[in-house]
Amino acid sequence: MKYSEDYWDFHDELVAYLKENFHEIQQGHQCDSWIWITDGNEKVAVDTFTSMKHQIKSAHDGAITESGVW
Repeated sequence: MKYSEDYWDFHDELVAYLKENFHEIQQGHQCDSWIWITDGNEKVAVDTFTSMKHQIKSAHDGAITESGVW
């Protein structure tokens, strides 16, 4: 993802946006930012574990990744 703020400043805004579009969200912000979006057996992670900006990660394409939210 591309944005000008530091990831820790962008975390709450990103979580609020994702909550408008998805029902099942878990999130946290401790050194890194992480957000898990689930829908049935599908899970997408949006995190900063390997980058200074959020990355969208999924084992495969599905309803969440193809939702048009991104």
